[in-house]
This record gives sequence, structure tokens and C-alpha cells, in this order.
Amino acid sequence: MTSEIQAKAKELAELILNSEEYQNYIKSKEVLKADKELYDKVNELRRRNYFLQVEGDENSIYDEMCKIQNEFAMIRQDNRVDKFLRDEVSLCRMIQQINKIVTKEIDFELDFF
Repeated sequence: MTSEIQAKAKELAELILNSEEYQNYIKSKEVLKADKELYDKVNELRRRNYFLQVEGDENSIYDEMCKIQNEFAMIRQDNRVDKFLRDEVSLCRMIQQINKIVTKEIDFELDFF
């Protein structure tokens, strides 16, 4: 990677750090981290969701997702948890949009999806 590309990537990272999406994510994460037990439970929910999406068996993914949702239903009712998860999704969507723009502009073929 050239130094120019590295510099531009750092500029983009700085823009992301200053974005509303990132700032909201950081604030809600700090609120959540104030309750270590709750934060740990949320991270377990996030971890299980992630592995289900990445490695899950498509024949049982719906059942597994329901099981996880039922298991973590109580913490999902906490406004701090809800806000954090919504802010995390918002940040992820922004990063996905950036990736989509870059891959489109460089004609990086992703049609096999």
C-alpha cells in the first residue's frame, strides 16, 4: 500500500471518528460499560449473534436466532442496551456504505454474492 493511500485511509478514519454515528456509539458504549455485568451480557449476545451469522447452519439459523433472542430478552428491554445496539448497527451501516462506495468506484467485482 502506498503512503498516499495510507494517508487517505487515516483521513477517512478521522472523519469516521468525528461522525455522529461514531460519537453516538462511543457515548452509548460508555454508558453500558458503567454496568460491567450488563456489558458482559451484551457482549455475550453480540458474540453469539456474530458466530451464528458467520458460522450458522442455514437450516437451523432461524431456530438458533429465536433461542438467542429469548435467552437475552430481559437485557434487550434495558434502554441502555437498546440504544447501544442501535448505535452499533448505525455505525456498521455507515462502514458498509463506505465499503460499497469504494468497491463500486474501483470496479471490484462482487457479483458472485
